[in-house]
Order: sequence, then C-alpha cells, then structure tokens
Amino acid sequence: MGKMKKYWKGSMLTVGVLLAGCATSLDDAQEETIASTKTAFFSEEKEQTDEAAIGSFYLPFGMDIESEETPNNVILESGFSTYILFYNDQEDEGSEAVYETLLDDGDVLFSESFVQGNQFGYVVGRQFSEKEYELTVGVGGVKLTTVTSVGDLSSEASAMMDIVNSFEPAN
Repeated sequence: MGKMKKYWKGSMLTVGVLLAGCATSLDDAQEETIASTKTAFFSEEKEQTDEAAIGSFYLPFGMDIESEETPNNVILESGFSTYILFYNDQEDEGSEAVYETLLDDGDVLFSESFVQGNQFGYVVGRQFSEKEYELTVGVGGVKLTTVTSVGDLSSEASAMMDIVNSFEPAN
C-alpha cells in the first residue's frame, strides 16, 4: 500500500505542475499578444495590397478575400483560419467606440489599448472554447476578429494589426 500512496502523490504532483504550466502558458501568451500588437501598431504602416468595397488594406502572403458579406464586413481566409474584417464608417481611426463595445460585451480575458497621434489601437481576447480564443484587433472603427489557439495568439495579433493599421476606407 505504501508504494501505491507514493505513486498517487507523485501523479497528483505531476498533474498539478501540468495544470500550473497551462495557466502560466496562457498568461505568457496574453502578455506576448499585447506586446506584439503594440509593436505592430507603432511600426510603419504596411502598404495596401488588396481592395474590397469597404476599402483597401494590406494582406499578408497566403491570406485572401473570401467574400464581402455585407457593406461593412469582409471575410478573409488563410489556410484553415477565417477572419472577419469590420468597418464602421461612422467612426474614425481615433474613435474608442468599437473598443468600448467589445469591453461591454463581457467575458474579456485580456485587453489593451494604444494611442499614437490621432490613432486609437486595441487588442481584446476572450475564451471561445476549451482550447480556442476569440481575438479582436482594431484601430478606431476598423476591427479584425478570428478564433485561434493559445500558441498562435501573439503571431495572429501582430499580423492582424498590420492589416487594420493599413486600412484606408473607400471613397
């Protein structure tokens, strides 16, 4: 019986360490996501490469416009990932309205905002499912949302900020 008790204690300790590691991993991912979004926001704006009815914007290699569902939304795809680009033409690049609405929706895991000149940038993360997170990145009235894993939060946020930061509305 003594060996079984030691085995049980060892197993519980291992499970506890693994669970603590997962929590730290999410905390680290949140910090990295905020940092990478901030870096992309303050970086030089990318040149627009694509155009839709709502405006023109930069898209990284491998990402394409899938459809234009409504006058304010464009569906983007890259591999198995889908993104919704939303533009509120009533809000300029300095507006905090879309960000405040995201925060008011509740269940926010992390959020951060940034200001440069007349631009207001932000990142918001929420739990989507057990292993997936809803990530929204925006500048003023332009936001881009996707669902991703904890391991991809930071890289997705950086690429998404490059897109929304490059957005120029159609005339």
